[in-house]
Parts: sequence; C-alpha cells; structure tokens
Amino acid sequence: MRLIIHKNSIGLIMLLIIALASFSNNAKASDPEKNREQKIRVMGVPQYLFINGLRVEIDRSLGDTYRWLTFAPTLYYRSQKSNSFFSNSSNYGVAGASMELFYRWYPSRRGKDGKSFVSAGGGYSFLARKMLGKRWESFTEDGIDFYRYNNDYWHTQIHSLNFRITGGFHIYNRNHFLIDYYLGLGLKYAISKRPDGFLYPDFNNYALDSEFSGFLFVTGLRFGIGW
Repeated sequence: MRLIIHKNSIGLIMLLIIALASFSNNAKASDPEKNREQKIRVMGVPQYLFINGLRVEIDRSLGDTYRWLTFAPTLYYRSQKSNSFFSNSSNYGVAGASMELFYRWYPSRRGKDGKSFVSAGGGYSFLARKMLGKRWESFTEDGIDFYRYNNDYWHTQIHSLNFRITGGFHIYNRNHFLIDYYLGLGLKYAISKRPDGFLYPDFNNYALDSEFSGFLFVTGLRFGIGW
C-alpha cells in the first residue's frame, strides 16, 4: 500500500494527544483503588492516518491482568487523488475495511505493572481502489487498423489475509493513559480483481504495496485510555 500524507493528519494526532493527556491529568484526583487494574483499553493507532486509514484497537482482559484479546477494526477512505512521498500516484480513491483479532500475553503476569508483552493474531481486509492508467485501444483510419494506449480510469478489488506476531512494551501506563510500542514479523496474502485491457503497474514489489504478498516487518505506536 502506498504511503499517503493527509493534510490534516499531524493536527489530528496533536489534538488526540492533548485530549488524552487532559483526561489523564483529570484522573489523578480519582480514587487510586480504581486505577489499580484495567479491564478495557481503547487505543488509537496514528500511523494508519498516513495510509488513508482510521484504526482503533480495543483490548479486553480475559479475567486477569496478563491475558488480553485485542479487536482491531480499520476503515479506509479517500475520495481524491493521493501523492506518495517520492512520486505522483495513480490512485484516485480508496474505500475499504479490515478486522483483526490478536491475543496478547504479559510474561510477568502483572498487566497493571508489567511493561513487556507478546501478541499474535491476524484477520481479513478488503480494499476497493480507483486508478488512472493506460488502456489498450484499437481504431481504424483510412482502412488501416491502429492500436494505442489512452488514459482511463479502472477499478480494482483487493482481498487480503494477514497474520503477525509481535513483541512490545508500554512506554507509559499511568492514570488511565497508555502509550505502547510494538515490533514484529507479519505474513500477508493478497489477491486482486482487475478489468482487462489496461497496462498495469506492479503493486507487489514492496511491503507497503496494496497487493503485496509475503513476509514483512511490522511496527507501530498505540496510545489511548484504559479503565
């Protein structure tokens, strides 16, 4: 998938951080007994904003503080042309969604104090893209058949299965406010459906390409609230 910058991404991230920090400061006056153990966490994953995605991860304790399930829905949407860091993009729109499920385990068995964790799981994603490309056409002039490429829009649908295993740690976990970081290895298998008659670029060269299949490194930052 190509890396896309939204004009308001940085500002949105800053507003979320300020709001969560304010919530954290207000929580300091609450009863410390209520802050000892968290059962639910709602975490934002800001790096998805750069690939036209909005991702929320919901962590749910499995009856204790060292075993958790994470539900990770993601929505993708952009209705206009996007540009990458290095070149102009032929992507003129994207819409889609994904759902992933992960098991998270804290080796220290102290979810409220333990910082390190291991997580594994996967899920399914669907993307519909509008692209601009060259279409092979034929025409006749003076009784002679000619062939040429004309620019035209085409649509593709991409179905992906994803799996990953990661390790990470809490950068900050206090007064209901959390920040954590993860790093690991993933496996992705993608299939796509395209119309005939177009000259297609290859979207399976790099891990960020939308139709990439293979092993890849995964990393990210999450921040949110827990109670």
